[in-house]
Amino acid sequence: MSPHLTAGLALALVLTTLGTPSTMAASDRGTLSCGDTITSDTRLTVDLVNCTGTGLVIGVDAVTLDLNGHRIEGDAAGDDAGIDIEGHRGIRIENGSVHGFANGVFVLAGRDIAIRGLRTAGAAHGGVFVDGGSRVAVTHSAVRRSGAGIIVSRSNRVLVAGNRISGSASGGIPVFDSQQVEITGNTVSRCRTDMGIGLVAGSSHNSVTGNRVSHNGAGIVMADGASHNLIAGNLAHRNEGGVIVDVGTHDNLVVGNVIEGSAFEGIAVVGSDRNLIARNLVARSGSIDPAGGIVVIPLPDDLSETSDGNIVVRNSAIRNFGDGIQIGEGQSRNRLRGNGADHNSRLGISAAPGTVDGGGNRAAHNGDPRQCVGVTCVPEWHLRPAPRGRGETRRVSRRPIPIYSVSPTGTGSPRSNCSRSAAVARFSS
Repeated sequence: MSPHLTAGLALALVLTTLGTPSTMAASDRGTLSCGDTITSDTRLTVDLVNCTGTGLVIGVDAVTLDLNGHRIEGDAAGDDAGIDIEGHRGIRIENGSVHGFANGVFVLAGRDIAIRGLRTAGAAHGGVFVDGGSRVAVTHSAVRRSGAGIIVSRSNRVLVAGNRISGSASGGIPVFDSQQVEITGNTVSRCRTDMGIGLVAGSSHNSVTGNRVSHNGAGIVMADGASHNLIAGNLAHRNEGGVIVDVGTHDNLVVGNVIEGSAFEGIAVVGSDRNLIARNLVARSGSIDPAGGIVVIPLPDDLSETSDGNIVVRNSAIRNFGDGIQIGEGQSRNRLRGNGADHNSRLGISAAPGTVDGGGNRAAHNGDPRQCVGVTCVPEWHLRPAPRGRGETRRVSRRPIPIYSVSPTGTGSPRSNCSRSAAVARFSS
């Protein structure tokens, strides 16, 4: 970052309008400086650096700010935004870099906002922060080494697609108290102290599909009352925990994900009810703590916080350290059907009393010669799905398994094609 300049020194910014000169309010002044307000379509022609406060403010509806490959750079102090959008609609921000602010782009109560092709780094709070927004799309952007990557709070109908996020201290894509958020096709890595993608604080009716999360504190997390969400077709690789469905959540779908190399559990359902865990492949998890592949357990610190009424069906647990699938004690109405467990270090399936045996479970070549406890298993079983050959997880395609068709537009409900009742009927019959 360039050296800090004194407050009395401002660097002028030459700009080019995207419309005619008569429509551009800033043309009367000829230049812009840090903290100026955009009132018409604008294309930057040089960098704007050493901002000691807000970079640029969007002051009207229906304008485009094209950074044109240039950067807006702050002094990494205070709580300012690189680009501030408050209460406006029909805004487009694209094609440039924003560094060194509390928030790279801050959207407060905005509507019909498109952020595309933006690169942010060094944001103390978030690369992009959407609070109270509606119909907001953040696409094909990158966030590096920030407090959090892309934050969505108290918002609805938000699309987060095709972004790359790395090195965030407080999560890659955390979603708080929001609905109809579609998170798809993103790559989130090396958020080592927090979750790659998280749906928390009552977030509901959201979808997380086709993302790649790796080397994070946890891959994908639902917690604190999250409900009726879809987690499908994601690849979670070498996270501390793969997919965590935590205390107080309920009625979520975790379907068709590939989870491998987790330090602890591959999929953990902890104090959570009525979730569907179906057609996931969980492999080589539990390398630090032999917690196993898929676990459905009470909260360890409060055994009264049980996980009840969950459906675990047609999953594959391969070469995990610990049990392939474990249903903990003191719980009720958890149903196991059509699962397979192979080459796990302990039991293939361990199901405590109160578990419903739906039949069709299979286990072979596990460390405990009993293979299964609490449900009946047949011994002959081979890894499914395996694109060519069978048995070795290294041969499984890293392409996420497509289970549901989710609208890519983000303009409608991403849940329209994946109701829980339809999914439960499909996998439980």
